[in-house]
Amino acid sequence: MTLVIVHAMELSPYTCLLCSTNPVDDDGNPKKSIFAEGVDVDWGNSVYICEECGDLIVDLMGRSTKEGFDRVTAQRDDLREKYNALLTDYEEQQELVDKIREGSEAIKKVKATR
Repeated sequence: MTLVIVHAMELSPYTCLLCSTNPVDDDGNPKKSIFAEGVDVDWGNSVYICEECGDLIVDLMGRSTKEGFDRVTAQRDDLREKYNALLTDYEEQQELVDKIREGSEAIKKVKATR
């Protein structure tokens, strides 16, 4: 079974399997729906699930709220900024450590030649 998004219920029964409607937008155009390709019910009717029923299903399955998603996205962005700042500090410190090591090696060479 393959589920696909369609923009019109073009096969019988032309309605959602769950709520028996065919919702339209404000302009009267059919809303998108989920179509189960190759699946039939009631001896030949196609299986469609309208957008409203699909939203209800994913809410029941635990879809994150818009506020929850925005909060997690903001936390991710803050962490990314902190990571980039730490990476910059690390690179600067690594350059200083490398210079200190070079200086230490130079001092050892000078002492060894005396």
